Amino acid sequence: MNTITDPNSDDRLEKDSRQGIDKLKDTYLHWTRTQLKKLHSHLHLLERDDLKIPDSVVAEIFDLAHNIKGLGGSFGYYLMTDIASSLCEYVRYMDKITDVHTDVIVAHVAAMDVVIYQEIEGSGGDEGNEIIVRLQKMIEEKSSA
Repeated sequence: MNTITDPNSDDRLEKDSRQGIDKLKDTYLHWTRTQLKKLHSHLHLLERDDLKIPDSVVAEIFDLAHNIKGLGGSFGYYLMTDIASSLCEYVRYMDKITDVHTDVIVAHVAAMDVVIYQEIEGSGGDEGNEIIVRLQKMIEEKSSA
């Protein structure tokens, strides 16, 4: 039995797939913006000297960054994954809030803000590489101080 296939069916399937991926990408962007808002809430706590901040905030920052790191690559936001990974590595072994250099976290969150709000997909090219190098240099300087 010969089956006649519609030559346009592949095009429709591809178009439907792209629309599905675009919808998931929109969901990812919305979800990530929500996670960044939570990170900003933690930053506001860290920047206030008059509050007694619980050490658990460090673990919460790690968890948020880890979740962002985990999904970025799935949607083509490799630079976002790299920045979040850097933040994870920075806070991973810090048990106390007093061990954290707030400006390092601020720099990471600001970089993630730029990537997500400007919807910079991929690795960000030379600018993306420069961002990662600057963040790593900042971590090294703070760690050796």
